[in-house]
Amino acid sequence: MKRYLSGLLAGFVVLGMLQGLTACSAPENTEDSFPAATSSPDTKTPDSPYGSPVDFDRNGLSAAFADAIEAYCQTGRFPDGDEPLEVPSGRIDYAVFDVDGDGREELFLKYEQTAMAYMVELIYDYDAESQTFRQQFAEFPALTFYDNGVILAGWSHNQGLSGEKLWPYTLYQYQPDTDSYACVASVDGWSREVAEHSSDWGDFPADIDADENGFVYFILTDNWSWSNYGQTVDDAEYQAWISPYLQDANELEIPYQSLEIETIFPNAAG
Repeated sequence: MKRYLSGLLAGFVVLGMLQGLTACSAPENTEDSFPAATSSPDTKTPDSPYGSPVDFDRNGLSAAFADAIEAYCQTGRFPDGDEPLEVPSGRIDYAVFDVDGDGREELFLKYEQTAMAYMVELIYDYDAESQTFRQQFAEFPALTFYDNGVILAGWSHNQGLSGEKLWPYTLYQYQPDTDSYACVASVDGWSREVAEHSSDWGDFPADIDADENGFVYFILTDNWSWSNYGQTVDDAEYQAWISPYLQDANELEIPYQSLEIETIFPNAAG
């Protein structure tokens, strides 16, 4: 349980830093503020440790989106101008797709070839009029997207009591009025096969387990803590809660493309 908490909290700290940055003032970025692609990979500056790109397929990408991807690969700088936690290396995945259905395509950046605490997937909205990016979403990259604006975000760790039946997750819902995602709740579980007793929560809640299948769910809303771990419900109540979000929703296929950073920035390989 201690390993579960420390790993999960480490992920929350990093993601909290990423999401918190959106509330801070940042210099406005325009298309001209991103480094232009050149063919001189040996040129390095302190802000561009990997030099200049030599080959990047921009087909199907607007100049703003392509420049933002290159800048992220080259410096680690996020499209909205926020400073990097680390300069990425290895592979990133990116996509351009209207995931929230607002009629504008969003930019996806997914970085997984790093320590788990630094793995992240981000979604950026682009305003063509102001030529600026705004971070719309950031989470650990274990995401399922639905066509009704719901995102199911798997936690970075599952070393708690849910066993193999459930991978803990957080559910988000798109809010058209603010063009942002709101956290609905997080969900964890307790399998009796894993433990009859928890030092945090006492004995397995057999009184809640109405169907006697040895599993209950925790629905974690605002202000939950490890000592006050949300509402405990059985399968029927859990299904009644989750169904309005997912029963009529279709999973979206995000058209990710992979990009090996060392391919377009040879100096990244050392």
